[in-house]
Amino acid sequence: MKICLQRLLLPALCALILLLGGCGNKQDPYNQASVGVTEAILVELTVIPGEVKVGESIRFEAKVTYQDQPVDDAKEVMFELVRTDGSTDESVMETVSSSGEGLYVWETSLDEAGEYEVTSHVTALDQHSMPSETFIVNE
Repeated sequence: MKICLQRLLLPALCALILLLGGCGNKQDPYNQASVGVTEAILVELTVIPGEVKVGESIRFEAKVTYQDQPVDDAKEVMFELVRTDGSTDESVMETVSSSGEGLYVWETSLDEAGEYEVTSHVTALDQHSMPSETFIVNE
């Protein structure tokens, strides 16, 4: 009887240790709540300069924060650029990495005047945000 009890007790003890080990306290650099609704990520999209000319360098910036803290480890950040004046249905997608301080940047230039829209597709902290800005490229 003693040997049979040891054979049952040892596997049960091991299973309990593994179960309790999985419930350990993980470090969360963003202090997300483990239950309930979390605060949304904030993405501030900027087009620089405000007035764009054909052939001139354009800088798109997406500043990603969570609870006022920069997010440098977003799962994915892409900029989508599309002409909105009806002349084409084509869009350009560019994936970028963090430049630090929660800033994601894409620089390009456009060789045709018209109205454009840039959308930043940001996936971070199990959330997705897609702010857009419309701008005009002048001759």
